[in-house]
Amino acid sequence: MGSSYEQIDNDKMKSFEINKYDLKSSCPHIQLHFHDTYEIVYVKNGRGKVRAEDKEYFYEDGVLVFIGPNVPHYGLINRELDDNYEVVIHFDDNFVLKKLKVFPELEALTQFILSSQNILIFDPSFMKDLAPYFESMVNKEKEEQLLLLMRIVFEMCKTELHFNLLTNTKRFYQQDAKQLKQILSFINENFESNTSTKDAAQYLNMTVNSFCRLFKKISDKAFMDYLNEFRIHNAVYLLECGGLTISEIMYKSGFANPSYFTKQFRKYKTASPSEYRRQYHDKMNNERQRDES
Repeated sequence: MGSSYEQIDNDKMKSFEINKYDLKSSCPHIQLHFHDTYEIVYVKNGRGKVRAEDKEYFYEDGVLVFIGPNVPHYGLINRELDDNYEVVIHFDDNFVLKKLKVFPELEALTQFILSSQNILIFDPSFMKDLAPYFESMVNKEKEEQLLLLMRIVFEMCKTELHFNLLTNTKRFYQQDAKQLKQILSFINENFESNTSTKDAAQYLNMTVNSFCRLFKKISDKAFMDYLNEFRIHNAVYLLECGGLTISEIMYKSGFANPSYFTKQFRKYKTASPSEYRRQYHDKMNNERQRDES
């Protein structure tokens, strides 16, 4: 299972990092994770969804998102096409505060970046307008990449064609982020097993009461509620991927009792696992037929 925390090691000769992922090099971060940088993700085409906490946004023909630092989210689940790819850009507070902020002309742009502590999802029409910048920047020289990045963020700053996926967000500073990193790592490594709040507390060398207070402060949820929600998101991912039986998905998502699994699944998805799989595949088949007609 991949790490839940993404530490971006930028090239020392660059202030930002750009990566391109396609069918041959898929983005490794599918599970719940966060990173200490700002992240811009451009998905060229295809259907999929953006997920964070209990919020989901389904996109039909690619997507453009801007994610603030230390905002836990799932990797984009994309119904990949042969020509699909995504461009992912990371830059940190150092880039904003020590480099951009020295230019008074960029005040609006820097304020836009610093105030982005959410997941901004941009309108498809706006995404298409910016598509040429993303599609050309990967193979450019670093000077040209910087200019294109500045143009992208400048255009984002000017437009109102976006919305916040999350209704309430809090920025995690150094100590909280360190503890959140440990908790998400524990979840990623143990969600398939019969783990408990006590196990998580021991992993952080804390008493159960202290851990529960910390987790409530960080997430506004009880740990087991958060863990079950994570497990259900994993089950949804496996259901959509196909290839496994409901029982196999149940065990791979950390549940051992079919009735409890169904109860928890209905709690978050208002359908049983088998109903969800049927509805999802019916929807995909209908959309495929629509595209072919």
